[in-house]
Amino acid sequence: YLPTYIGRSDHAWRVRPDARGCAEPPSSYLRRMWFDALVYTPRALRHLVEEVGADRVVLGTDHPFDMGVADPVARLDAAGLDPAARDAIAGGNALDLLLKGHTR
Repeated sequence: YLPTYIGRSDHAWRVRPDARGCAEPPSSYLRRMWFDALVYTPRALRHLVEEVGADRVVLGTDHPFDMGVADPVARLDAAGLDPAARDAIAGGNALDLLLKGHTR
């Protein structure tokens, strides 16, 4: 939800004093978060990548829950992202996240 409505959140932060519970506009915090690529449509995944950057998205499956998908890589491929973004989301970002603070 947050990346989809970040424009509204930033607007509220600018025009409503009661919406300034954080020091910076809400969009400035997106780069500090990680996001699950399993957003169920290719369009939604492309939008997520546009808003937060491919380097903040990791492949998700929702396994073993009933909302899981059989082939999350096929869902990723359906988004038609550039190869570097696709590869980062498919595994590179998760590896970087897990190794943060360690050398490879």
